[in-house]
Amino acid sequence: MIDLTDLYPSQSKISSYIRTYKINCDLKQVIIKDSISFKEEEEYQVIQTFPSYIKPQLIKENSQINFEGREQNLTLDFEKKDCHYKMSTLYFNSHKGLKKKFYISQLITNKSGRKYSQEFVLNLKKINN
Repeated sequence: MIDLTDLYPSQSKISSYIRTYKINCDLKQVIIKDSISFKEEEEYQVIQTFPSYIKPQLIKENSQINFEGREQNLTLDFEKKDCHYKMSTLYFNSHKGLKKKFYISQLITNKSGRKYSQEFVLNLKKINN
């Protein structure tokens, strides 16, 4: 369990932000759960950000984001729960001066109330070549 509450300024209106995670080495799986409580009942937007050098692919019907590498495949499973997906691309120069691409996947949730909870399941699988 990680308490992330103090990472946010008081203007954010977050009273508690707890992240828990479970690692299952046999299944090559990590489960992350974020639980946020707000100081007041109101409308809010939660943006979960997942950066990657690998271009993500959204598989909407499965509520899944797929990152396919050369040797392994990482899937991020999430609960739909009123969230929508946004992907953007950033370009930067590496330390060697090479132009590189970086992808930002975001799950954006607009809700009202005092509590927010979301679970993400990361599965790593070897690609059979």
